[in-house]
Amino acid sequence: MIANRSGREPALLTRFGLSLLVWMMLLTCAGAPDAQDMVKLIGNHPTGIAGQPTGSIAPEPMLTMMITLKVRDPEALNRLLSEQQNPSSPDYQRWLTPQEFSTRFGPDPAQFKAVRDWLVAQGFEVTSSSVENRSITFRGSAGQAERIFRTKIVTYAGDSYANVTDPSIPAQFAGVIGAIGGLDNVVHAVPASTR
Repeated sequence: MIANRSGREPALLTRFGLSLLVWMMLLTCAGAPDAQDMVKLIGNHPTGIAGQPTGSIAPEPMLTMMITLKVRDPEALNRLLSEQQNPSSPDYQRWLTPQEFSTRFGPDPAQFKAVRDWLVAQGFEVTSSSVENRSITFRGSAGQAERIFRTKIVTYAGDSYANVTDPSIPAQFAGVIGAIGGLDNVVHAVPASTR
């Protein structure tokens, strides 16, 4: 570099260097909490799929997905289910109406709304939601789903696709979101009976 007699280049370079350093620090700080605030939704991808992946899913196809929220107070629900099957219990065969179940074990309405609002803020289109059914159905592109849920979706022969890693969700929803459906279109086998 040829020095200028006025000495202005070093000052400009110093300002540019400081600006660049500030931008790099802001980007680093902005990215770090985001990484810490996301947690894996363990067990939320199909395993044992027959055949080898044929490639990555294109980012454009629209996926219809559904978040299912966990029941509130699962220990109390398990106790109730046990009591409903026990002939000596006062709760024996005393079934709950859908409204009663939702009131006792459904998601907190504020948490439900927070999950729904988060989906909308991420650019997904919420097509239906039901606190009673603990579900929020939404649409978005495959690329959007991969980016937001930090998962990889691959294709298989016969137009099948599946996420090969567990999706990530905000840590604040770790005890709220139970599952995300629609990141794959693989038929899940369910045993007809067990021994």
